[in-house]
Amino acid sequence: MMTIPNRITIFRLVLTPVFIYMVCMSACRGAGLYRYIALVIFIIISLTDFLDGYLARRLHQETSLGRILDVTADKFLIISSVVVFTFLKNLPLHLPYWVAAVILLRDLLIIIGIVWVCLKTKKFYVKPNIFGKIGIAFEMLMIISIILVFKYSFIFWQIAAVFAVISAIIYAFETQKFIREI
Repeated sequence: MMTIPNRITIFRLVLTPVFIYMVCMSACRGAGLYRYIALVIFIIISLTDFLDGYLARRLHQETSLGRILDVTADKFLIISSVVVFTFLKNLPLHLPYWVAAVILLRDLLIIIGIVWVCLKTKKFYVKPNIFGKIGIAFEMLMIISIILVFKYSFIFWQIAAVFAVISAIIYAFETQKFIREI
């Protein structure tokens, strides 16, 4: 069902490649305008991430499609951003390899868990936890701080990595518990 929240989530999915393109352009042509366009797009994506969930709950329009789209949009944004900010040359600030590894491994674990549950139960199961939500917020702050070349970005990197580990552990236990209960 194509609800308003689902349309907003699809908008997030469509904006992510535009954001990545602007980051790449800023690396190729110098920071300037492209960097600020990338920042504005990223802030829009981040705000609509909150908005689609809020509207789904408020309007009683939570759907299976919405859950799938939301997870897909989040993973697409975070994974592509982490890869670009870790490996793209000519950026004034890069994400350390160890932080990228932690975040990417957490997301890989979540994706494997989702597929495993779907194959085993024929159900789509993702139960966000508060540590995951806080972690995503810090990952978004981390990305904004890299775009802005914030001197203390390392604080956001470290906090995001800690929350990525904690949320991955909780997610693994909750998924295992869900499988046992079925």
